[in-house]
Amino acid sequence: MRPPAWVWALAVLPRLVLFAYVAAEPLRGLVYADSLHYAALARNLAERGVFGTKVGEWDSERSSKRDAAELKAWLDGNLGPPFHHDRYRTPGYPVLLAPWFKLLDSPVIPMALLQTAAGVLTVLLVWHWAFLLGGPRGAAWAAGLTALEPAGLVHTPLLLSDTLGAALFLLGAFLFWKLLRAPEEKPLRAALIGLLFGGAIMVRPVSLYLYILLAALLWPRKKSLAVFLAAVYLLPALWVARNARYGSPTFSCITGWSFAEIPVEAGMLKAAASQAEMDRLYCPDQGSGQSTLKLFLRCAAERPAFVAKTLAKRVFYLFEGTSLDMLVDMMRAGKPPPPPPGPQGRFQFQRDHPFLAPFWLGGLVLLAALYALFLRGCWALHLEGKHLELALLCACILYLVAATLPLGGGGRYRIPLVPLLAVAAGAAYARKEPAR
Repeated sequence: MRPPAWVWALAVLPRLVLFAYVAAEPLRGLVYADSLHYAALARNLAERGVFGTKVGEWDSERSSKRDAAELKAWLDGNLGPPFHHDRYRTPGYPVLLAPWFKLLDSPVIPMALLQTAAGVLTVLLVWHWAFLLGGPRGAAWAAGLTALEPAGLVHTPLLLSDTLGAALFLLGAFLFWKLLRAPEEKPLRAALIGLLFGGAIMVRPVSLYLYILLAALLWPRKKSLAVFLAAVYLLPALWVARNARYGSPTFSCITGWSFAEIPVEAGMLKAAASQAEMDRLYCPDQGSGQSTLKLFLRCAAERPAFVAKTLAKRVFYLFEGTSLDMLVDMMRAGKPPPPPPGPQGRFQFQRDHPFLAPFWLGGLVLLAALYALFLRGCWALHLEGKHLELALLCACILYLVAATLPLGGGGRYRIPLVPLLAVAAGAAYARKEPAR
């Protein structure tokens, strides 16, 4: 069965409107701090053949540079030499950006179009997968929730890796599910799926360690398991080897960043202010024995009440963080930065922009419904004896929550999570379909 017209409309129209808005003024696609770092890396790669930026590039205030001339001067000033050979960003997304710098002044418009297509395909794939698990009603709920989730929608046209990384990850998870359902060994298919997951890691490295858990689901098929793990970690291993040439064999991932955040807040680490400090904080040398996870565990042992209180607060962020502030930033693009804010509260943004309050509350309700349906879907999968599906979806979802919760687990960190939650939510209607 093909997705109905309304699913196509929900998937395409809002993303097309945002694409047109960014295409009319490409500076709007560069409002996020990380976007400028990606652009600098890609431009150096295209023009100098070096994956890095000028030494001392990291500037925590660069996201406030909204004027086009100032932004161009900032990018020109970070071409090097001397170069800092970056180990903080994985190269997948800058490699996709780099060719556009040879053809155009900015990669924003072509990448926004590509990411719009990726966002649409994500919604359609969620619909298809949920249809297989929960029938037409489950697929309708899953596609609607995914299409309208505000964080994923707002980030689609921005020069950020989240939308593409989430699309690759969801496609890999769907194909992995099909592999699990196959009755016999399929090592070639396992290898191709592993390479797809490896590509997703290099674009958006949130799922680096997840595949060790997923491999357990392939345990009875030893050949498929071996080639799957080898294929998943082939590209990351090459990246680690490259990093060894410029410092130490490290792999920066969002999990490492996430577990560094609470020790920073606890005063056990100084917040990063330079690119070299970013490497030391988020890509610690193996020889130092000071990985961010170990530091997080030490922080939990020394200050358990602080860590528990901080994590409990951030559970709320799983339901919040609509990224509507990014929409406001897009509106301000090309204008002088606003005056420095006064004392900020947790809901200061909502107080400053009351016209967005209905959208913020709507996003909160939508996410609460999504988590509730996810729990119902898990129970339905259990009752139907679909334990492989239950294990796959729960492993992915719980890993993504655990990996990003110390950072808050909201906003852009929720983008790869929502499609999987929606697929599981769609299964809630599996037992409600009329008999055929």
